[in-house]
Amino acid sequence: MAIFLDNLSVHHSGEVKERLEELGIPAIFNAAYSCANNPIEHAFSVVKHYFKRERLRCIQQGLQEDPRKAIMNAFEKLNLCEIRNMVVRSNKALK
Repeated sequence: MAIFLDNLSVHHSGEVKERLEELGIPAIFNAAYSCANNPIEHAFSVVKHYFKRERLRCIQQGLQEDPRKAIMNAFEKLNLCEIRNMVVRSNKALK
């Protein structure tokens, strides 16, 4: 038996390592996360940009914000070319 952990800093603490040793449980750590290898991170970055811009516009103009509509509109800003480029960049980062 082993325990599979992500790379949360507390999982690497001396206290956790000591306790696992006491229990005789080896720790297996997940590979370090890299957003450059994950195209969805790029897509969400674009969506968040448009969402925040729309939210700021509503605040500046004193308009009632509809978050669901703003999120849908932000996703509509993604186009096939951008998505393709995100995947290409991620593939290059993996090489």
